[in-house]
Amino acid sequence: MKDRLIPKSQVIEILGCTRKYFEVLISKGELPMIKISTNKRYVRESHLNQWLNNHTINLPLSEDVEEIQKDDFIWKPIFGGEK
Repeated sequence: MKDRLIPKSQVIEILGCTRKYFEVLISKGELPMIKISTNKRYVRESHLNQWLNNHTINLPLSEDVEEIQKDDFIWKPIFGGEK
């Protein structure tokens, strides 16, 4: 399987971030980048997928949701009305 190179602009679009935040990720070493020339920067697809898997919060897999029970709290009106 070939690991394709994704251009910087496309990575920014996938992550939905700014160019500055992308540069922060690169400078901190969180996201490895391949620099071919001054203006040609790429990220391997496998590295991007690995970063997304580590930094994405997923919803729980189970559908078991506990219902919140209503308490007997009654709000008091603050602008007149019933007391």
